[in-house]
Amino acid sequence: MSKTTRHAGEMLAYTLNGKRPGFHDVPQLYLQLHTADPGADGNQAAHELAYPGYQRIAVPRADGARAAWRIDDNTATNLAAITFARYSGPIVQVRALSLGTAASGPGRVLRRMVLEGTGETLSPQQAPHFEPGDIQFSET
Repeated sequence: MSKTTRHAGEMLAYTLNGKRPGFHDVPQLYLQLHTADPGADGNQAAHELAYPGYQRIAVPRADGARAAWRIDDNTATNLAAITFARYSGPIVQVRALSLGTAASGPGRVLRRMVLEGTGETLSPQQAPHFEPGDIQFSET
């Protein structure tokens, strides 16, 4: 549920100096799956799960009726179910989920969520799925 180092610095600069973050005008963000934590300085491609048909899930940045997130106090949770393409490889552990700026390639990770324990086991023909409220990003 952590911010990356760069994102934390941009939020401080925005809060204290009024400097807009580099992703300010990006209309949507992207969720991606990782086999390991991409880390505080990682990018979206770091340990990203890859298989035929896989693609990052676009999440609009909107408010009101189009909002993709519910924000209560300091925690944002997903309002809709998120389902990735059906997996086609051997059994693998998904250990992290992140929110970034690019539809593909080594874009910027803004937030990351390490899955509890050893993560989620992903079997062939299973579609990675998160129910509303399963994804949480907190501000501390």
